[in-house]
Amino acid sequence: MQDWTEAERIAERALRRMEAGLWVHALRDWDCILLEEPEHAQWLLGRAMTLQFLGREEEAARLSDRVRDIRCDHAAILVHLSQTLLKGGRLKEALACLNLATELDPGAEAPFCESIEVLRRLGRHEEAETAFYQARQLSEHCPVCLDHLGRSLFNRGLIDRAIWCWRQSLLHNPEREGVRRRLGMALRSCGRLDEARQVFLDQLGRDPDDPDTLAMLGDLLRQMGRAAEAGARFAQVLELDPRHAEAHYRVGELALAAGHLEAAEARFLRARELRSDMPGPNLGLARLAKRRGAMAASKRYLLRELKLERPLDEQVLELARTLVECQMAVPAIELLTKLIQHARRTHLPVRHLATAYLFRAVAHLTCGRCDLGIADCRSCLKLAPDHFAAHQNLILAYLVQGRLTRARACLRVIARRNPHDARLHSLRRHVRRAVWRQIFGFLGARTRRAGTGPFGGMQGNLGLESGPGSAGAPGTARPDAPMDARIKNRPSSTGKPEPLSREPEHPCPDAPDRL
Repeated sequence: MQDWTEAERIAERALRRMEAGLWVHALRDWDCILLEEPEHAQWLLGRAMTLQFLGREEEAARLSDRVRDIRCDHAAILVHLSQTLLKGGRLKEALACLNLATELDPGAEAPFCESIEVLRRLGRHEEAETAFYQARQLSEHCPVCLDHLGRSLFNRGLIDRAIWCWRQSLLHNPEREGVRRRLGMALRSCGRLDEARQVFLDQLGRDPDDPDTLAMLGDLLRQMGRAAEAGARFAQVLELDPRHAEAHYRVGELALAAGHLEAAEARFLRARELRSDMPGPNLGLARLAKRRGAMAASKRYLLRELKLERPLDEQVLELARTLVECQMAVPAIELLTKLIQHARRTHLPVRHLATAYLFRAVAHLTCGRCDLGIADCRSCLKLAPDHFAAHQNLILAYLVQGRLTRARACLRVIARRNPHDARLHSLRRHVRRAVWRQIFGFLGARTRRAGTGPFGGMQGNLGLESGPGSAGAPGTARPDAPMDARIKNRPSSTGKPEPLSREPEHPCPDAPDRL
């Protein structure tokens, strides 16, 4: 070794190699400089970490024992190394660094604080909360710890507690990066739209040229039905960052809602070009192709959308609805099943979970699985007892099965809950027709045995209509519309099917675009 400066340079190279995962080369560097300074605590610590990552636990433990009396400032090196590993997605290695830093300096707050975020990303939320309380014993009002715990609580669906954590974090450090955006998203997810809007505006007051916050505010305004303001915000985003894929996608959604199909298509294609892995643009192209009547193209776009990784949140409902509308009920059922299972663990808002059950019920009914559809309608009604569309589909599913007593009992319940709803007339007419069909079917059976009678060809049960494009497969219905559009048409004297109802379908009040 030439001099002390050369040893420091090799030590820095060893750290870089550890960050890159080149553990064997890093170990050689540590061995080289420890020949000159065998009791250098920092270098011994680096060698111990390298041995631990190489799986040589006993040697690492012996070295750790030698550095028990290390000064506290060396724990900061491990924390820095863990942050680098965390950015590279090497979570277990980052956690090992933090655990060793905690052992070396039990009075340091930083290892506990960073452990919260690492454990959150590993999905070990209970341990993350334990680390938070350990850090709080050292510093009661740490804004970083509160921010990390808020993320963990939000991932578990504990929205109110997450909001409290982020408000406390801003109280102790108003300038912390990203906390206001996360707070605004949490408020929006629980339906507190005006509060979310004010939080986004506060963030823009501090940083007017923040494109991500502008995009979030624009999407919130779109959800609130303020399309003109939303478009202006997205225009600001694209002025600041013309390659902002999210803004292009949202502008395409606004154009599609306004009926400007060519402009919407251009925006969706641009968003997909900028970020091919972003969920959304393929769904927008599928909806656009469906509106143009190109069902084959719509299905192709939907298959591409299903291949992308996406968070299991309320945005999945829009994808599931489009799948059912495009006669792809089986993928919709699989997607909604994942969402419902995820929602049970993360406490998805009740209205979203109820809508997921309703959409899956409609998907089951379009496949002819009446029992499963009825079970999902009941699950929806447990969460939202006044959900009219769930009652509608439940009644019509009972009619399909010929269970008229159940259908009439359900009709009485919905009439008590919604006595002035105009859709009750259509439901009553369906039930009355089903009753008369049953009577005519019974009389027809008797007259057929006698060899006479005008009702010999009348069917006494209702079934699902076969949809186009599938050999005998059930047809599709809009998930936010009652299943009366899918009930088999009544045969007429001319031999052509006569629809049971000519009234327009009524959209579900809980459709995702209105949440």
